[in-house]
Amino acid sequence: MKARTIGLSLLLFFVIGCAKKSSVQTADTTNIPATAAPTTATAPAASSQPSAAPTFDAKKVSVHNLPDSVKPFVSQNYPGYVIAAATYDPLCGGAPAIDVAIRAKGKPAYSVIFLPSGHYVQREQDVPLSTIPAPVIATVKTKYAGFKPGRQAEKLVLVDNSIEYSVDLLKPHNQREAVFSSTGEVLCEGKE
Repeated sequence: MKARTIGLSLLLFFVIGCAKKSSVQTADTTNIPATAAPTTATAPAASSQPSAAPTFDAKKVSVHNLPDSVKPFVSQNYPGYVIAAATYDPLCGGAPAIDVAIRAKGKPAYSVIFLPSGHYVQREQDVPLSTIPAPVIATVKTKYAGFKPGRQAEKLVLVDNSIEYSVDLLKPHNQREAVFSSTGEVLCEGKE
């Protein structure tokens, strides 16, 4: 039990240690009732119930090797969507995460992000750079002068439905990813 608590504490330390002023919020997806009414494609309420972190091997992430809670979560929260792919994609700051690409005919494509424990973190959608808030663009131009932003950004919808934006920043021999609040505040920065 003590080793389990230490392992969970270490996982939470890495996840929460990502940003200066933000923390990763998750929703417990392990107890989704089979008869629950469908919800919208926004994040469910967060749960404070911890669960043990399973052994995680980034090389083994695939559609066929997902935490048990992922498929029911997608079915319940994204009716009509199917899981198209799953890859290891660490969060900004390096915490391990699983990027699950979901698709549905006639609907936007999303990536839903989970911790290795199966806890939901956020939904990501590629959006044109021209659609992100002006304060984010202003911060990119001032704080990252000399870097060129990618052609698109990712709109991140977190568990509490707050919105952040991830922008790839490019310079010869130097690639970074930065996550911004809607007001342009840098929440996290990492090397690509």
